[in-house]
Parts: sequence; structure tokens; C-alpha cells
Amino acid sequence: MKMLKLLIFIMACLIILYNYKNNRLVSSSSLWVFCYILIFVVYPLYEKNINFEKKVLIDVVALVGIVCYFIGLTFGSRLVWGKGRTNTIGILLFPKYRIANICFWAFFALSIVVLISKLGTSGITSILAGNMTAKQFALENDSSSSSYVFSVHLLVPCILCLWMTAESSKQKINSVICLCIYILETVLFGFTRIFLISIVAMILIYEIRNKPQRKQLFLVVAGIVGIGTVLVAMNFVRTFGLNTGRSFSDMLDLEYVFESTDFSSSYYWFDELLKKNPPYINPIVYLKPIFAFVPREIWTNKPEPLSMQVLKYINPMKAASGYSTAGNSVLGEGYAILGYFGIVLFPFLWGTVCGKLDKRYYRRLESGADHCLQNICYYIFAVFIVISGQRGDWCQYMTIVIWFYMLPMYIMSKVSLKI
Repeated sequence: MKMLKLLIFIMACLIILYNYKNNRLVSSSSLWVFCYILIFVVYPLYEKNINFEKKVLIDVVALVGIVCYFIGLTFGSRLVWGKGRTNTIGILLFPKYRIANICFWAFFALSIVVLISKLGTSGITSILAGNMTAKQFALENDSSSSSYVFSVHLLVPCILCLWMTAESSKQKINSVICLCIYILETVLFGFTRIFLISIVAMILIYEIRNKPQRKQLFLVVAGIVGIGTVLVAMNFVRTFGLNTGRSFSDMLDLEYVFESTDFSSSYYWFDELLKKNPPYINPIVYLKPIFAFVPREIWTNKPEPLSMQVLKYINPMKAASGYSTAGNSVLGEGYAILGYFGIVLFPFLWGTVCGKLDKRYYRRLESGADHCLQNICYYIFAVFIVISGQRGDWCQYMTIVIWFYMLPMYIMSKVSLKI
């Protein structure tokens, strides 16, 4: 069993080395492999309290999965769409700093209005005093918190556009202020941590994009340690609040670290899923971004999120109790849709997409196209979508990406302000 994990780790190192040799160390494919190793190698080696029945089978399919990913990565990096397009980078759109700045402050005001209307000044005071946590607010006021979370989502594309188009020192200072406001609001009142961590990771990738490979490696390691620490701290605060008798040293427990990153649940639910025959969930669930706004009153049989369908298949009683998700890794998602064939196909497809997007991104950098909308969309994919895919049910988050990130950024790129 440990031999299989060693082979998975060696394969992962070969992929990272492949990216390093091709000057693509900081890329979507590198992050995909890093998350994969955390789930299928690091976590199961550490976890001693849970007896996973399918751990040997998981090692086998995880090895198959990473080999298929490398094949897809190699294929995607050589894939050419259309004749004679190998030397082109397409039409680039450029976000406008002034438009993004106006949108940020407008959306920030909107989020505060929504927060006050849903939580009230007494609720805000309670959270600031440490008597209520953001998690309690979200769980006790599910519908109320959703509208607030959606309003905060609109700040993300504004911050990315501001940060990546700022030229003067005044613009850069304003971008830092906007980022700090977003971080503070999310830490105090936000429920989902992946959005905050993702935006910080995107900015880190942007800032080190033109640095030498060795320096990138050092900064990436430092960034992973820093982001991991913040992620665990946020989980601690949102769970226990600011006014708690628990010591922050509790965060140093590795089991709590894995719980805070959700990678442990990806392994756990995949093990549970493999105990049953594949559910063969209808792939129409991947059209969620299109039919997300169709009310269930009109479409009574509208598919639920894939992770929710998996949970109901594995543990109906837990689903009925209010537990809402069973993210079971990229391999589990493939198994849920296509059975064992999905375990082969899904990593290959991820590798193909990552390889193609990585190649086009670095080609844009080489041409000097640093501040285009395509690059911002790449950062969103490389961080947010890749991490979501490794946790399971990435399409659930695609709805947010398309309507709350990409659409506003596209509008900010097309609209002009004449003053």
C-alpha cells in the first residue's frame, strides 16, 4: 500500500519537474497535482483514527488517475485548435481600472446594506463582540446569509481587475485598501473560506508571474504555508468566534488542519462511495450554470448539486438531517458519473484542459499581455476551479464563476466611461 503511495508521489514529482523544465512551475497543472497529493497521499498516511475499507483500491485508482492526468497534460500542451493558429493568442480584452473601482465601492455598499437588513445592527455587534460566529449566522439564517454571500461575491472580480490593471502608485494603494476591506469583511461575516483564500492565491500568482523559476519556487512554498495558516485560523474563528476560551494552539493539530482544508472529507466520501456500485448520476447536472436561475416551482425535477446527489445515495439519513454535501474528489466525481471509466476519463480531461490553458497563458506572458481579461480568467480557473474540482462538485462553483466573476469582468472590459 505504501509502495503505491510512493509511486503516486513519484509521478507527481515528475509532473512538477516537467512543468519546471518547461518554465510553467506556477500553473493550474502544478496546483492540481499538489491538491491531488494532499488528498491521496499525505492525508491517508497521517490519518490513524479512521479505518478506510477501500484504501487499497483508492491507492490503485489514484495511481491510474495521476498517470491519466499526465497523459492528458502532455496531450493538451500539444493540442492545436484550428489551422495556422499556433502563433496567435486571439483577441484580448482589457478591464478598465476606473470602471472596476466604481463597481467595487458600489458593490461594497450593497453588501453592507444587505448585511444590515438581514442581520441587523444587534447581530453585527454580536459577531464583532465574539458572541456569535459567522458560521452560526449562516446556518441559522440560511436564506438570509445567501443573499449577503452573493453580494460579497461581486467584490471579487472588481478586486482582481483593480489589482491587475493598477499602474500609478495611487491606484496601487487604492487596490490594497480594497483588498483589505474585502478580507476584513469576509473574515468577520463570511461563511465560505475558499473565496478569500482563492483571491489571495490569484494575486500571489500574478505578482510572481515574471520572476525566475527558483524564486517562484521559494515564494510558492512560503505562500502555501501562509495561506494554509490563514485557512486554518479562519476555520477556527468562524467555528468558535472571537470570544472563545479555546487556545489557538488547537489549530496546530494536523487533523484540524486537514479538516479546515476539506481535503480529508474528499478522501472520506470517496471511500464511502466506493463501497457501493456507481450511482451513474445524470451528467445534465453539469448544466447547472445555465438552469441555476430556474425556480424549482417551475422545474420540479431540476437536478440537485452532484455532491448532494452523492450524499443522498451514500447516506440518505445524513442528507435528511440537513447535511448538504459529500464532496468526494475528482476521482469520486468521475466514478459517480461514469463508474470506473470516469476514474480514467476525468483526470485525462482535467490534464488536457490544464495543459492547453497553461500553454496559452504563458504564451500571453511572453508576448507582454499581462493585464488582459483572459489572464484573470486563467487565474480564476487555476486556483478556484482546480481546488473546487479536487474537493468535488466543481460545477457547483461554476455558477458563481460565470455569473458573479466572468460576466462582471467582461462588462468592465467592454464599458467605457468618458469624463
